[in-house]
Amino acid sequence: MKYLPVIFLSILLSCSPKAKRGIGTPLGLTKPEPLYRAYDSSNYTITIENYANGNRYLEMYENRLTKLTDWKEYYESGSLKKCGTMATISSVYVGTWKFYSETGATDSVIDYDTKFAVPYTKAMQIAEGRGFKMPETEIILIAKGKNTYWQVAAWDTGRFAAAQSSDVLLINTATGQVTKPSYKIHKVS
Repeated sequence: MKYLPVIFLSILLSCSPKAKRGIGTPLGLTKPEPLYRAYDSSNYTITIENYANGNRYLEMYENRLTKLTDWKEYYESGSLKKCGTMATISSVYVGTWKFYSETGATDSVIDYDTKFAVPYTKAMQIAEGRGFKMPETEIILIAKGKNTYWQVAAWDTGRFAAAQSSDVLLINTATGQVTKPSYKIHKVS
């Protein structure tokens, strides 16, 4: 008798019609939830998503140590739309990205490292030289006044996980000048 609720729930779930996965987008396309997400021993998170028609929508290979994600996005027809590498936390494009038309022709190739005198990867090296090590470090792009900075936060992982604080560096994207602001960043989970 104690197994009856479990059996009933199993039957109910197996007999119910499957809900359509995904959410509507402004273009009327369906952006699905992750179809496949795996964590491997090489510190990668692999995420694969498909459109409702079964064609691939997205492939992401996130390196949890460097916090960089190799990204491939597809049109609903199945042809490749864009591919490149981005910073996982801030979704900043890093390095060379390729953009394609739905017919498969190359629309553009953009090297995002040329957008700043100090690109993301150089900011990572500067931060590492100052003791800010991955994977406890997050780098995002911020604007302060007329300047743009890489804000580097090194999270204190030894404290209570629900509330953390970080030391912060600001790296000027034009000059590479590093400043240590007087504030810390706090996050609560």
